[in-house]
Amino acid sequence: MSRTARRAVYATAFLLAIALVWLLMWRPRAAAVEESVLRTEAASGQEARLTAMVASAQRFEDGGDESVSALERARTAVPDAPELGAYLLFVDEAARATGCVVRALNPRPAGSTVKSIAGLQGIGVDLVLLGSLDQVQAFLIAASRLPRVMVIDEVQIDQESDRLVEMTLAARIFRTGPPDEAADAAAVPVDDLSVG
Repeated sequence: MSRTARRAVYATAFLLAIALVWLLMWRPRAAAVEESVLRTEAASGQEARLTAMVASAQRFEDGGDESVSALERARTAVPDAPELGAYLLFVDEAARATGCVVRALNPRPAGSTVKSIAGLQGIGVDLVLLGSLDQVQAFLIAASRLPRVMVIDEVQIDQESDRLVEMTLAARIFRTGPPDEAADAAAVPVDDLSVG
């Protein structure tokens, strides 16, 4: 065998040895490396979610005094409705429990037309919440358990960011009160209400 042929055989054997070492040593670890990369990506995604939650909590904490002030302004905006303040606190508590942020809670002006039910006065309320889709869904469930009757007439959901949505509700809350002629004219008899 010539010297060139021997070198070719040695080079081929060397390359085959490297390929064999790679198959024996690296191949089993490739799956572990791939799993490690997936775990790292999942951890960074979880870190981003936790960072967003902390930032949301800090924004809520920073605006806590403003929220209380806004709730107090909303409570005083409806004359002769002292129990509305308690309702606003219930809404705020439900929002906090579900992780939502109340951006606005505004009673509609006293002159606006609100459909009433016999014996109950309706108060129109516009409510704007910020949270994830799961949080606003949990708020809607919590709102159905509030101590006051709340009928949601309209829901609008807009995407605020990747994970947050803004939900705008047009609702009516009902309270017992002295019937007035306008409310009696717009009232729906209880027998005519259909449960769907």
